[in-house]
Amino acid sequence: MREIKFRAWDKDAGVMFCIFDNTTQKEFYIPAVSHERYDIMQYTGLKDKNGKEIYKSDLIKAVDEILEVIWHYNRWVMKNVKTGRIKEFRQIDHVFYEIIGNIDENPELLNA
Repeated sequence: MREIKFRAWDKDAGVMFCIFDNTTQKEFYIPAVSHERYDIMQYTGLKDKNGKEIYKSDLIKAVDEILEVIWHYNRWVMKNVKTGRIKEFRQIDHVFYEIIGNIDENPELLNA
């Protein structure tokens, strides 16, 4: 079974939490409030070199560049935060990827 997981960043409370995980058969729901309050992130199905799950909006360090994980033209890709260049997101390269944060909790990394 394919792992389907979502997490959300609560912009008002400043916390990240799980909202759906089909591997544990647990579902967590966002309260019925404005969706502008939450940044919803899907699990890509890939892990970094430390075995940490990679989600949309994660910031990845790959050799000498910082990349943001995005959904682009029906596929997961990484966008260089400085140049905007799109890079393919391949499982074979995961040994070079390390999650260093995400755009919500670590926005300062976008300017690094």
